[in-house]
Amino acid sequence: MKPFNLKEAMVGKGICTRDGTVMKFGAYIPDARKNTRLIVMELSGQLTCRHDDGRFYQEQDSQLDLFMAPNTKSQEVYLYKTGHGIPGCDQAPEFRTSLNPNISCWELVGKSTVTWEE
Repeated sequence: MKPFNLKEAMVGKGICTRDGTVMKFGAYIPDARKNTRLIVMELSGQLTCRHDDGRFYQEQDSQLDLFMAPNTKSQEVYLYKTGHGIPGCDQAPEFRTSLNPNISCWELVGKSTVTWEE
């Protein structure tokens, strides 16, 4: 997991705990005690505090420590049977024929969404 970054969290980048629980940045109060400067919210609305570096405890790791949430991306993949019966994949049908009219005889047989984390 990507280490917690206070500046990125303050501008709205996603954060989560070590165990993957999604959290939201609430506030940062530099004049507060060290363990209460960073306020975050669980999706349930429960507010909790952390140290500046996202740790729940100062001296030990915890499942409640914060990290930057993974950046998840998705892309639709269209599956075709070509005029020669050979399977292929390409872009969405409306783009496929406009970019390459020679493949307009391909028969769309399905589509799938591929998702990955960066």
